[in-house]
Amino acid sequence: MSETEINFELRVLLDVRADFQAKFISVANLKNWAYSSPESVSDESFQVVVDVLDTALCRRERQCFFLYREAAFFFVALFIQDAPQSDKAYATLKRLLQNSTGPVHRAIAESLGSLDIPFPSPKVVFPELTPIPCIGFSEFVERENLDIAEIRFHGRSGVFPVRSQDDVLVMKFSRDGTDLLELAGETVWMDHLKSDTYHFPVRFDIPEPVFVHGKAVFEMRGLPECALPPSVRDREKIFAIAFRAHREYFSYPNEPDENEALLSGNLPALMHRNAFLLGRLMSYGLVHTAPIPLFHNRIQQGRRDDQGLYDWPQAGRLDRWLESCSYPNIGCTGTRDFEHFETVASSRRTPYWHIGTHILSLLLVVGSCFRNRQKDLSGSDREGGPVDARGLFDPALLQAMVRGAFEGYFHGFVGKEYDDEYPFNLERLTARMVEEMGVDTHMEEILRSHDQERMSDDLFAECLRGHGLSKKEILAHQRGKEDIVLFTGPHLGGFNEGISLMELIEATASISAVCIVGKFLNS
Repeated sequence: MSETEINFELRVLLDVRADFQAKFISVANLKNWAYSSPESVSDESFQVVVDVLDTALCRRERQCFFLYREAAFFFVALFIQDAPQSDKAYATLKRLLQNSTGPVHRAIAESLGSLDIPFPSPKVVFPELTPIPCIGFSEFVERENLDIAEIRFHGRSGVFPVRSQDDVLVMKFSRDGTDLLELAGETVWMDHLKSDTYHFPVRFDIPEPVFVHGKAVFEMRGLPECALPPSVRDREKIFAIAFRAHREYFSYPNEPDENEALLSGNLPALMHRNAFLLGRLMSYGLVHTAPIPLFHNRIQQGRRDDQGLYDWPQAGRLDRWLESCSYPNIGCTGTRDFEHFETVASSRRTPYWHIGTHILSLLLVVGSCFRNRQKDLSGSDREGGPVDARGLFDPALLQAMVRGAFEGYFHGFVGKEYDDEYPFNLERLTARMVEEMGVDTHMEEILRSHDQERMSDDLFAECLRGHGLSKKEILAHQRGKEDIVLFTGPHLGGFNEGISLMELIEATASISAVCIVGKFLNS
């Protein structure tokens, strides 16, 4: 750009009469200039673009985020190149990340989160499933020395104690016979993570797959009903995988039975360790895609292209947050449920997005640790108002657990401990977590009439029954006639609204951004 062109763009940004489109084009042109000629960016030009973000220029425009994103990338261009303004640009981005809110904050976080960092590309080979071997239950029990007197079920997994040992055998059953490759993948990842490629300096108990005739997936015959979870008892053929795991494999940090022991001071360390593992796995190019299930609208899974899954940068309502935390894939043994792994290279999502999903999941689990101290304190009180469970929260312990999640993830991902000022206000975040997670303000969910039309009568009745309606109440509703209000919360935000805890999203964005920056600087 010539000096005349630069001056013109600066005048447009300073001109209160210039419209939004003109200002957007000017910022975009200045950004391109910063990428192509960073050494020629003057202090005056630098300050004019700073003012775009500091004043949230054109903040009343619906598309203002895109203006701020161009401005943020102006500073990223200077930061990543050996330019005179590099250090100043990074300091500006750090300041704005910590002190901004709304679209400006999102623009800063996403621009930093887009920094190009190298990830390994693990090669994982999935074996052929066929032919699928068969084994009788009695033969399997004898072969593996199982104690079938005390079978416990966790979802579709049966847990069998192993005589005279400190571990258990887990038999994980196929949902419907169509997920066999997914089942096999879980054992593939177990084997893969035990290789010398990976180093985990904290406790991480990786289960040991059990094979039948050299195959991970097998057909189990002669299973007594007591050895089958209810969800698969009507299957004609029973397919499963098996693995040996530590007896604490199904111990969760937010279960009341665990809380009494853990609340003495171990919970922050447990969150730190599990966050470290998620971060370390991510640094190896491995993504756990579901530390907990996150949804915007579960009830619309069958209709929406995104299956109702939660896209956290959009900051929409978070569906049934407490239910999502019921069985987190973190615990005493570390990260679990290996079927949810994929490589960074194969993912359609960015590392920034995945890191944010990990952080958001960890912080939600932190909140659930307090709510689960008294599980029946939920929903509405006797007067019909929202239940107030804020008294279950310990502010000091809550802050310690949030610190553990943040610092643990950063250390695991970047490879060194975090030693800078926090990119978010810890006191403000945790106070707002108590306010929103501790009061069940948002309980309603709406089953739209057009969603009902996609259901059969039986599925419609089953849906309502599953949401607590009586037979009489179900008969009072005609499928597809009108929207039906269901009380399925607590949710974070009203139906089809934004999240009610925006501080959680902004902290998630800040943490994800500083992790990416830390890795960029440490690579």
